[in-house]
Amino acid sequence: MKSVPKPGNLLERDVVKQVCDFLEMKGWTPIRLHTGTTRIKNAYIRHGKKGRLDWVMVHPEYPAFYCEMKRNKGGQLSDEQIESITLLERQGYEVAVPKSIEEFQFWFAGFIQRKWKE
Repeated sequence: MKSVPKPGNLLERDVVKQVCDFLEMKGWTPIRLHTGTTRIKNAYIRHGKKGRLDWVMVHPEYPAFYCEMKRNKGGQLSDEQIESITLLERQGYEVAVPKSIEEFQFWFAGFIQRKWKE
């Protein structure tokens, strides 16, 4: 039986599960944006641009937003991710970078308030 992670020891996968479960209960669809490198025989194939954020969240009644979840302790954005966030925000998108469900819920409440007024 898996143990429940302690709040201070959340891994990225724990934060992802909590945030995605929370959003799905509210009618949102989390879409994973895969990036990385795959080795096939002696060649490496890159899929997705380095620094692309991990998730885009969509809903029929609200604008989409991007999300890059990190583990609670030591989770840091790469320089490429910081550049991606800057570009997305310049284009008018909102970006969440939570390290816990509580941090995400706080950000999300503000997001809904801002977008509800528009």
